Amino acid sequence: MSKSKLPIFKTARLLLKEVTSADIPSYEKYFVDYEVINQLSAAVPWPYPKNGIVEFLDKFISPDQGKTQWLWGIFEKENPNILIGVVHLWQNGRPENRGFWLGKAFWGKGYMTEAVTPVMDYAFNELGFEKLVFANAVGNEKSRRVKVKTGARLIGVKPGKFVNPKYTEHEIWELTKKEWIRKKIFNEFTEQPVLSTSRLVLEPITEKHAKELVEFFSDNELHHFVPFEPPTLEQQTKRCIQWAKRRSPDGTEIWLNWAARDNQSGKIAAHIQAGVKEDGIASIGYVVGRKFQRIGIATECLEALFKYLRDSLCVHEVRVWSDTRNEASHRLAKKMGMIQIELIKNADSFKGSSSDEYVFSKELR
Repeated sequence: MSKSKLPIFKTARLLLKEVTSADIPSYEKYFVDYEVINQLSAAVPWPYPKNGIVEFLDKFISPDQGKTQWLWGIFEKENPNILIGVVHLWQNGRPENRGFWLGKAFWGKGYMTEAVTPVMDYAFNELGFEKLVFANAVGNEKSRRVKVKTGARLIGVKPGKFVNPKYTEHEIWELTKKEWIRKKIFNEFTEQPVLSTSRLVLEPITEKHAKELVEFFSDNELHHFVPFEPPTLEQQTKRCIQWAKRRSPDGTEIWLNWAARDNQSGKIAAHIQAGVKEDGIASIGYVVGRKFQRIGIATECLEALFKYLRDSLCVHEVRVWSDTRNEASHRLAKKMGMIQIELIKNADSFKGSSSDEYVFSKELR
């Protein structure tokens, strides 16, 4: 085998590098195992032939390595000379573009999810893939979990043939470049930025904003259409501490909260929030102080928010839930290009009456 045609990837626990002749013994040790092979395509022979690995690498991998296909060996950092699995990427889908296997002794450690991550980065960012298609036997839960963890979408089930004939169908998955970028942004998000408009500075809320926000929310007129009363300092401090974590308690949303400060008066003019899910849909909310209403403050805030969500977090849709009685909120949603997509009857109950809600939506392009 020739000089390496592949980049070397390093993760927290693993090395991914090109397979060489020195790796054949460990390749055979961990691959030639029916429990490892039985859910692979029927194109893999069983019983596995002597010298089959050498033939596979020399005839099927080496001629196109680094051109139209890419095969990395997986190694633990603490044992960098012992191959424990592979990740295989290829250009011409059939329909899938990627395969992998891992020695049984290394199952259950999350190694494969860790290994495929830099490979997908490379496929999308360096090799020009706009979409990757994956497949696994129906019933291969380990392989399925890797797809789910890395953000792939199940798009169908088709007949398939596998080493073990009891498996007769395979699941087909798809992951686009935009979806992968969105997934990584969601997983790695830590810092909420300051946003600026012509009249405002939108400050990421921290515990230090609690006292000012108590004053802001003390106006009872702001609470007609929300199931909350003006908070105490203790209550608002707890909220601010939670908001400053930038994540929902269950970790399923990025929580963004800004205090929009008026440049001229120095006062908080509005509270703007967004909850961003991994699927790229954001739920937004806004409260504008009475002294700052009807002068375009909400529009200014939402324009800045939408731009940030689209350009920095790859959000593709924003939604707002609004009490059916809140005409001002409806007008703002429509002004921002949002359309009503749903009416939720009895969405909430507070202040002695039931609340119905409209759901408005806008695609961010």
